[in-house]
Amino acid sequence: MLEGLRGLPGNPLAALFGTTFSGAAWSTDINGPHLGAWVDTPAGEDWFFHFQDLDAYGRVVHLQPMKWRDDGWPVMGVDTDGDGKGDPVRPWRKPNTGASSSIEAPPTSDEFNGPRFGLQWQWQANPRGDWMSLSAAQGSLRLYARLPPGLPPTVQ
Repeated sequence: MLEGLRGLPGNPLAALFGTTFSGAAWSTDINGPHLGAWVDTPAGEDWFFHFQDLDAYGRVVHLQPMKWRDDGWPVMGVDTDGDGKGDPVRPWRKPNTGASSSIEAPPTSDEFNGPRFGLQWQWQANPRGDWMSLSAAQGSLRLYARLPPGLPPTVQ
């Protein structure tokens, strides 16, 4: 499939072969598609896994359905208006992986009663021990204020 994309000018997947491209991102509150990957399931479905940059919230992960147009271009999301461009979906069915699995969501709260953060926590940086403590008070998260880098000594 990828070999056939080589001759399509502007095709985002042609970047794999060193071809430059330009194109419009989605014009919705889900910015993108970018920083992602094409995933195909054992059942033959195509999906696009990507990140959305939400500033202070970090990178939110999305999984969009993906279809191939007859001319070899991928459409990420759903082409609801028939213009050949996909729009992102919010709730959607799970991919057919060939196995049954339940719908699961990450925890939405944390009691901070263990030595590590729960899996629901995401950081825009690698956490450092001098930023916070999970052991200073049992069942709590203690955050320590940090000065931004590059401040002159008089401000510190």
